[in-house]
Amino acid sequence: KGYRTPPQQECTYDAFVDFHTYNEDRVMNEMMENLENCVLSIPLCLHMRDFQAGKSFASHIIDEGIMGSRKIIVV
Repeated sequence: KGYRTPPQQECTYDAFVDFHTYNEDRVMNEMMENLENCVLSIPLCLHMRDFQAGKSFASHIIDEGIMGSRKIIVV
């Protein structure tokens, strides 16, 4: 009976950006510049910058990317 929003959790990032390497320049030069460096300063989770060595890529996507972000942006 109606839609209930899930409880808000503390997240490190506002959005995890999932993209193919083909779009890396666009993400790094346009999205990151426009979102992180704007007045609102929207922190993005970008795998090439925010994932650390020693953990599987899939684990990083789930733990830092999806669970650590409020939203997911697919490019």
